[in-house]
Amino acid sequence: MSIPIIYVPNHSLDVYYNFGVESLFVQQKKWRDKRVFLLWRTEPALMLGRYQDALSEINTAYAKEKKIHIVRRMSGGGTIYTDPGSFQYSFIQTQDGSEIEFAQFIEPVIKALRELGIPAEFNGRNDLVVAGKKFSGCAQYKQEGFVVHHGSILFDTNIEQMVASTTVQDYKLISKGIRSVRERVVNLRDCLPPEHKNMSTEAFGDTLAAYLASGGKTSEQVKIYQLSSADQAEARRLGESEYHSAEAIWGKNPEFSLELSGHFPGGHVKLLLSVIHGKISRADLQGDFFAALKDGELQETLQGVDFKREAVLTALEQASFGDKIYHLSPQELASLIPI
Repeated sequence: MSIPIIYVPNHSLDVYYNFGVESLFVQQKKWRDKRVFLLWRTEPALMLGRYQDALSEINTAYAKEKKIHIVRRMSGGGTIYTDPGSFQYSFIQTQDGSEIEFAQFIEPVIKALRELGIPAEFNGRNDLVVAGKKFSGCAQYKQEGFVVHHGSILFDTNIEQMVASTTVQDYKLISKGIRSVRERVVNLRDCLPPEHKNMSTEAFGDTLAAYLASGGKTSEQVKIYQLSSADQAEARRLGESEYHSAEAIWGKNPEFSLELSGHFPGGHVKLLLSVIHGKISRADLQGDFFAALKDGELQETLQGVDFKREAVLTALEQASFGDKIYHLSPQELASLIPI
């Protein structure tokens, strides 16, 4: 028997509140026998991955000028730009184990879009594409026995603002970036078949929500949960405390004495270390990878370990890091150590 799906309508464009709604169902509702589904939009916002350095990922001056909100997700992956022409979707349910797994959540999204005549495909890592052009990325995190799988969908997104807010402030680079991004990404409005060409953003969202909330069975009655005033107040509180504070957004940018980086199947990784008398005193990871790591877990694992590749590899293997970072093995991570 399949797990029942509960759709939670949410028409807010407040990015912090919307992430607070996610947290509400993980931390307080805790529906262990249901899959919660959310579909939401935001005012212009930059969503940082959990492990990213904010200052090197976004054009802070441009974001401030254009009043683009900045938020840090609980999940890994890269920075994404969203606006009212984009959709965010979230699936929340219980899940055993610490592995990252996308397919079961991506499949219904692909099926829903194909019902609309859009030939969507999964690229094998964390992106959805049409004819090789990306329109969606997704990410996951685990908390308190729940998995939160969330993703973005470009429908009628402002590509120029997307590029300008994530590119260093140089006109030539931004102009080049817009051309490059237009070659690699696509708005789904441009992919609709003739019979749906005039579909509005709102109508697209309603159609997508109805299909996903019904589990793909369009004749099945959709189970809906309306947020109460108490739910909304708690979501606002969680949004402010966990996503809107300066500590939440900027506090993950500590200074380190060594930066060792590399690119692997799981994504770009930067290993940040401080070393005193040949032993690691501080350690952290940044990048666009996906992981099921607790805050400070790498620090606990490597603190006091010799600054040698073999010693670091042993520590990572003993802490079962092979199960905690998506498509990144302890051997690959340890290979960043030069000695």
